[in-house]
Amino acid sequence: MPEFFALLVIAGVFLAIVYGVVKIARAFVARIVVQEYERAVLFRNGRLVGALEPGAYWLRTLFPAHTWRIVDLRERVQVVPGQEIPTSDAVSVKISLAVVFSVVDPVKAVLQAENFQQVLYNALQVVLRDAVAALDVDALLEKRAELGTRLQEQTAPQLERYGLTLHSAQVRDIMFPGT
Repeated sequence: MPEFFALLVIAGVFLAIVYGVVKIARAFVARIVVQEYERAVLFRNGRLVGALEPGAYWLRTLFPAHTWRIVDLRERVQVVPGQEIPTSDAVSVKISLAVVFSVVDPVKAVLQAENFQQVLYNALQVVLRDAVAALDVDALLEKRAELGTRLQEQTAPQLERYGLTLHSAQVRDIMFPGT
């Protein structure tokens, strides 16, 4: 009977050691799951390795250190809230936009900009200001639909550099002072 207890104690100690080793090993690895609509941009010791396709991955977090950033590839809607812009006839109008975009190259989106959504927002603001400043109020109201197309055409080349594509841009609201 004492041999049985000794054997039980040895087995318990062995299991505790195995459990501890597994816990320590888990501290040095991470499991990530990349969904079908995502890509993970992987870095090893701060250097780009590439984009991970959908699936489950075990990555070392120490010696060499792996880091990653998951990027959603689905279409997204971004609203550019109303901003006052003077027209060519010196009337200030408040215009808001709705744009649909998606990431087509996750590596470019991560490497070229800290925040690619902010890059999109700023590019749209600049092009919108230039387009509205070139029109008078009557022309702006007549060419409202064309304004979205113009925004899309002028921002597309800029956004390609960041791995983004602009699917549509539409003027949501045109508000006049005092309304």
